[in-house]
Amino acid sequence: MNGCLGDLRDQTCIPYLDDIIIFSKSFEEHVEHVRLVLQKLQEHGVKLKPGKCRLLKRQVSFLGRIVSEKGYNIDPKATEAVILMKSKIPRTVGEVRRVIGLLGVCRRHIKDFSKIAKPIYELLEGEMNTNQNSRKNGQLPSNHPIQWSIKHQTALNTLIDCVTSPPILAYPDYSSQYVVHTDASQNGLGAVLYQRQGGTLRVIAYASGTLTQAEKNNHLHAGKLDFLALKWAVSEQFRDYLYYAPSFIVYTDNNPLTYILSTAKLNATGLRCVGEFADFKYGIKYRPGKVNTDADACPESPRTSKDSWTLVLKRSQIRSSTQQFLRFLPSAMVNPPGLHQSRICRRPSRQTSYSCQSEKTPSSSNRHRSLERSERPNDKSCSVI
Repeated sequence: MNGCLGDLRDQTCIPYLDDIIIFSKSFEEHVEHVRLVLQKLQEHGVKLKPGKCRLLKRQVSFLGRIVSEKGYNIDPKATEAVILMKSKIPRTVGEVRRVIGLLGVCRRHIKDFSKIAKPIYELLEGEMNTNQNSRKNGQLPSNHPIQWSIKHQTALNTLIDCVTSPPILAYPDYSSQYVVHTDASQNGLGAVLYQRQGGTLRVIAYASGTLTQAEKNNHLHAGKLDFLALKWAVSEQFRDYLYYAPSFIVYTDNNPLTYILSTAKLNATGLRCVGEFADFKYGIKYRPGKVNTDADACPESPRTSKDSWTLVLKRSQIRSSTQQFLRFLPSAMVNPPGLHQSRICRRPSRQTSYSCQSEKTPSSSNRHRSLERSERPNDKSCSVI
């Protein structure tokens, strides 16, 4: 089919096996494109069945997608089998794999797919870890029974709802700049590919993935997971888009990652990753995590500690008399002395000093020095409440 269409391929039409879709910007142009395609097919003796042809349509179903001038999304007819899965509970490993495979086809349309499907993936991983003797070629047999619980059904229902009401993804414009947002945590990787079209930042594709046990160990180093997310998004998930782009920008919430091309000292693994980026023209910019929520496929768990040494008060804990004092913070050019991102410093309390006195130290001299440092003011410019 590619030989039949010749230079018309990817200019006026896109063939896939025996399916051809013809696209145009106007009615007159479309009529001319249809004539050229039919002429090419006639020259090579290719015949078409009229009952399978759709002409002069504003949107058509092509390869399980509804294609229109606005973009493309999942064909509702292709999701009929997905809807039936709500009433059928998987009982074996094979049925779970079938469910994941059917939903995985639509994962580029679903934001945070790996995060939502994590309970189902953990079900297979847990079964494999606890049944080492029942493996076959590193995998459990398809007829192996599983325990399906409420959290698995909830995850499945959420995925089905996302598949049956997906967002419309935009068509990529290879002459324009792309924008990639990446994020990572110990739970998985997330990335979103954008492109500014018509003054609006539109989604081209979503990507999310889980981590292997070896990759989860990267949390011991602050930037390795975000470096992994950058390499995974650029050189694996979105490579087909970014390879032909003139340039693109990557936004990450890990500030040290912005220096990998300049002053960062990389190990052998990091140098290999940077070597894979040699085919691309790109830049890396920092964006705080509270703003980088679209790519945050796996938000980190909140960390709390009873014996907190942080000498700050949160906004919700500050009494009402000081709320007016903080209202001008968002518009302030420079934080005045004592103000740090809507928080007020205070002197160490006696409870903090008591914690230092009670702390076990090797010698009494160290204990006295620790107590002296705790009673010493941390910041002379701090306001006192």
